[in-house]
Amino acid sequence: MLIQFLKEKSKKILKKTERFTKTDMIYLARGSFWLFSGQGIGSLSSLVVVMFLANMLPKDSFGQYRYFLSIISILSITALPGIGQAVIRSISRGDRLNLPKIAKTKIYWGFIGSFIALLMAMYYWFSGNTQMISALILSAFCLPFTEAFTVYSSYYKGRYDFKTPSIYESISRIFQAIVIIFIVLISKNIIIILGAFFAGQIIARFFFYKKTLKDKKLQIIEGNDMDSKSEDVVKYGKHLSLTYVVSTITGNIDKLLVGHFLGVEVLAIYFIALTIPRNIVLLFSMIPKIAFPKFSKNSWNDNERAKVVRKMLLLFALLIVPALIYALLVPFIIPIIFKSYSASISTAIVLAFLIPIAPINAIIAQILQARKFVKQIIVLQVITLIIFILVFLVVNKGLDSSAMSPAIALVVSDLIALFIGLFFVNKKPHI
Repeated sequence: MLIQFLKEKSKKILKKTERFTKTDMIYLARGSFWLFSGQGIGSLSSLVVVMFLANMLPKDSFGQYRYFLSIISILSITALPGIGQAVIRSISRGDRLNLPKIAKTKIYWGFIGSFIALLMAMYYWFSGNTQMISALILSAFCLPFTEAFTVYSSYYKGRYDFKTPSIYESISRIFQAIVIIFIVLISKNIIIILGAFFAGQIIARFFFYKKTLKDKKLQIIEGNDMDSKSEDVVKYGKHLSLTYVVSTITGNIDKLLVGHFLGVEVLAIYFIALTIPRNIVLLFSMIPKIAFPKFSKNSWNDNERAKVVRKMLLLFALLIVPALIYALLVPFIIPIIFKSYSASISTAIVLAFLIPIAPINAIIAQILQARKFVKQIIVLQVITLIIFILVFLVVNKGLDSSAMSPAIALVVSDLIALFIGLFFVNKKPHI
């Protein structure tokens, strides 16, 4: 009785706040609870793994591991990451889809990444870099299967069911963290740790993918036209994946440039500085993920655009508070969590600016994807990438191979991307 009473009271309070927020607060609260919980567990698992690796491995080994993961992230673009958003969009509109067919398509395309990895391994064979060769060959075998089975998560989110994928993804992240930590206790070999990363990820995702295929509601959704709808999803997913090419490169270019030009030890220092703000950003970026089905379903007129922009500006103002709190606390946090990384403190303070900026950029990206503004997405991402590289090269000359240069470049490029993104959101659909 008490729980029911509290639920009813909460609903009434949320309903009253809708007058000020102009948002379906009950939908937001219901979805955000599970997504925030899932992301919170995922971020905590990721933080524990980073803490463990950073404190157990030498800086150069930890930096090398992160460098490998950045390369893997870029190679995984070939597995059509845009299909996930296309599935959410289609399911939210009531379409029938053939998930196994979509997953197989992702696997087939993933083999392109495997082929590229093998070509890169041949290049490093001539230079005699055995560690890179081993990492790339291992990646070639695993890449097609790392992202293919995540379609289960998109299926649930398209049905506005955020609880199930949040639980599944949380268990997957915990399982992967346990596997990596267990392996690190046995071996400090980077290639073996990388194998643990792949194994934990693929096993968990495949298990929940197979579990999803047994879902009764999925059987109801399937019908005679599901193959044609699935083909449409794959087609749009391919177009959307083009936008992921630039965004994935942009998301990893900082690590690649630092690792290549400044060295893997500087990369380790930079990554530690980025770890906490990145996880805070991921937590707040759950809001656009909740809103994506709504963006896909709703009309996109002048009134709708004005409301969304107003909400984004309000969220930006609110996020300045946790950014300032983090910037004040980070000189005390890093020495406690990462004992050998006091050099990361000043860089971490600069990266605190990402906390109010990055979630707004995530909302802008979701809006552009939901409205199928593919051209605008690509233009935005290319401009962001160019600005980052230019600022990095200029600042790095003055700071002499410091981890601060990619941090400043990242904040500046994200801030400029925010203004350009707001411009695109405010433009009418025919642009």
